[in-house]
Amino acid sequence: MIRYVPVLRLKAAERYAVRALSNRIRQSCTPLIEIVPADFLYASNKQNEKLKRVGKRLDEVDLKHKMRKLKRDILHNFSPGEVFIDFILVDEMKLQTSNGEHPLSLIANANSGQQISLLNEDAVIVPTTGLNRSTEYNYAVSNIITRSEGRACIRLFEKELFDRDLEQRLMTRIASLGTSPPQVDLIVNFSVRNKATPTLKTTYNLLPNVKDWRTLTIVSGSYPVDLQKYQRNDVYEIPRTDFTAWSSEILSEQTWPRIPDYGDYTLRPPVFKDSSHRPSASILYTTLSSIWKLYRGELPSNEGASSAKNQYQAHAKLLCNSKEYFGKTYSMGDSYFDAVKMGTKYGYSTGIIRAGINHHITVVVNQLATLSASLTNQSPASEATEKEQPLLKLHE
Repeated sequence: MIRYVPVLRLKAAERYAVRALSNRIRQSCTPLIEIVPADFLYASNKQNEKLKRVGKRLDEVDLKHKMRKLKRDILHNFSPGEVFIDFILVDEMKLQTSNGEHPLSLIANANSGQQISLLNEDAVIVPTTGLNRSTEYNYAVSNIITRSEGRACIRLFEKELFDRDLEQRLMTRIASLGTSPPQVDLIVNFSVRNKATPTLKTTYNLLPNVKDWRTLTIVSGSYPVDLQKYQRNDVYEIPRTDFTAWSSEILSEQTWPRIPDYGDYTLRPPVFKDSSHRPSASILYTTLSSIWKLYRGELPSNEGASSAKNQYQAHAKLLCNSKEYFGKTYSMGDSYFDAVKMGTKYGYSTGIIRAGINHHITVVVNQLATLSASLTNQSPASEATEKEQPLLKLHE
């Protein structure tokens, strides 16, 4: 069975979208959670300026509070199941604890009487690192791995794939973490999928020991950075080139050394950009024909919430009356769109995004089940029905 690895930033829309997945869908995917810098910044600009002046050293009490909140968010929204957790966006900020360690050390430091364990009976939380992370970051990850039966995730990016010393650097990193390839989940991350993206055959030729890794996942994305080129008040089709390219390659040969798992960025751009601007009142909907349907709206007017609500309801009516709509029982996201159409639920940006992500994950898991079945000549698992119980009702 090909697993799905959605890359999710730990934001409100993503958290609730995963909580609302049916149990079958949730157990068929392993989210890669990127912790966003906003989780480590303060509420006021004055406090953030102070943070910069003192060399980005964080108050220990405040940091412990933030790390415990992150753990609660992960366990509350992503359990039960398995997740990869990556602090790459935080690592790039070069934040430190008061004694110069990486924030992740609060989880990893076994000498602390108040360490924050990632181990939980309901969730397997696997720390993620790479070839170019800070020394402090890798030290913290290695301490976590020591207490989590050797499990680790290593995330390679495209430019690292072409490093002539890739095998040596990769094996050195694994040895420094105190683990081995059979205990490592390897992710090859191509970010934006385009014509220059290496093929699967090229990727396998560059990677060492393709068969030895615990899992091997190819991640890429094709969601546009912004929607500015799309005129407002119209409907568009956007190709999901990441999925079509990946699936076409998988089906092109029968003799792959292994079938990789699939990952994407759901309905977010591959390149992270923390922005506080108001989104347009648009709906993005994943279809079985490997396109997104974009119902492009306008920025809410001075009427604010009322303007957005009216636009979302109009778009939801178009969507739910279209041939691409899966029906309100397909996922909790689809149920939410139907409720917005009927006017029984209020359409707002976070709710629309989480509904879209929830629907997208459900579609991709079912697409991968069909593809897996075609490779093994078996019948795919039945798709979501009303009988499946979600972890949370999305529109509540």
